[in-house]
Amino acid sequence: MRARPYIFSVVTVAALVLTGWQMRSRRAPTATAAEASAPAATPRATSRAVAAKTAATTEMVAVPASSVNAVRRLLAATGTRSPAEWDDLGALVLRAAGEGEGAERSAWLVEVGAWAARHNVAWGLELSDRLEDFRGRATLVGALVETAAVIDPRAAAAWLGEVTEPALRDSAFQVVAAKWAEADLAAARAWATALAEPTARAGAFDGLMWSWAQRDGKSAYEWATAIKEPEIRDQVLLKLAKMMAVQEPQQALSWALQFPEGAARDQALHYAIFQWAAKDLTAAAEWSAKLTDPALRAGTEVAIARSWSNQGAEGATVWAAGIANPSGRSAALATTLRLWAETNPAVAAEWIARQEPTAANEGVFRSVTNALATTHPTATGVWLSGLADPAWRAEGARILAQRQREIAAKRPGTGG
Repeated sequence: MRARPYIFSVVTVAALVLTGWQMRSRRAPTATAAEASAPAATPRATSRAVAAKTAATTEMVAVPASSVNAVRRLLAATGTRSPAEWDDLGALVLRAAGEGEGAERSAWLVEVGAWAARHNVAWGLELSDRLEDFRGRATLVGALVETAAVIDPRAAAAWLGEVTEPALRDSAFQVVAAKWAEADLAAARAWATALAEPTARAGAFDGLMWSWAQRDGKSAYEWATAIKEPEIRDQVLLKLAKMMAVQEPQQALSWALQFPEGAARDQALHYAIFQWAAKDLTAAAEWSAKLTDPALRAGTEVAIARSWSNQGAEGATVWAAGIANPSGRSAALATTLRLWAETNPAVAAEWIARQEPTAANEGVFRSVTNALATTHPTATGVWLSGLADPAWRAEGARILAQRQREIAAKRPGTGG
């Protein structure tokens, strides 16, 4: 592209605002775990008929005006229940689940799950299978598993294979390992290590780090480095680095630098430097500038830019523009301006418009244009038409057309 002066008129800025480029608020994100290696007798084996009976008796149950309150009254009742009474209670919970919504629905599903953990795990697991939405199933099973793990983690570990939905099982292994480690780290570690299925073992190791890293990060790190499977080891080290980064980002950085080269090390470094920049921007930026590996330094600069942008995109952009390393500067600027484009698109567009259309700025221009075209396609078209450089106008038009095609493919009829 030619290095010509870049012209951006006041009229174009006004046009952007008038065509809808208004301030927007930016909204601030598992391998499937298999069943335990040697599970005890499964609780579902005692109540396989619950699901079928619940379906058969749903219409027979008299549902009060407030199903949730009715469920709570039944949960508070003491004494034994007949199979039919368990069926009726399940039917009522399902009816209430269909009536409720939002935070209140989640709150009483937590109550149901915790209650099931204390009284009838098999009933709770069968009931969760019949909830139609994933959020509801995750809420109920999450409360059931967490409560059961607090009561008796060894017993909870024995029936984890009964959680059949992959995403829920993955979380279940993590939760049980974390809760067990709080009570007995050695026993939890022995159980997790003995799991035969790699995905189950990885999930349990992940949960171990949640508890272990908070108590003794050094010994957790030494144990994690001895894991033989490279993929699982890297996953565990990454979780440990993230946990430590929240508490001691500088320590997490020093550990991450010792990881084997690869994606896990890079992610650990980026997360740690992000957390450090949130606490001390100057110190984090100075540390990053001293890195001798260009790729490593560029990656940490992008992480700092993201962290800084949370505190103010304009200041982060000014800092990114001053980065000496061309590749780091381009990547950091693309990050800050993309985030800036979400919070104040008109100002972000004006900033990029003042830059020379050089090869060094091409990546930044493309990133910003793509972000703007995604959220404000019509205004982006007006903005592009006011650009002085024909090469950037053409490239911007290409990006805008591509984004419009992608949007139309996902939501037919959507246009700029």
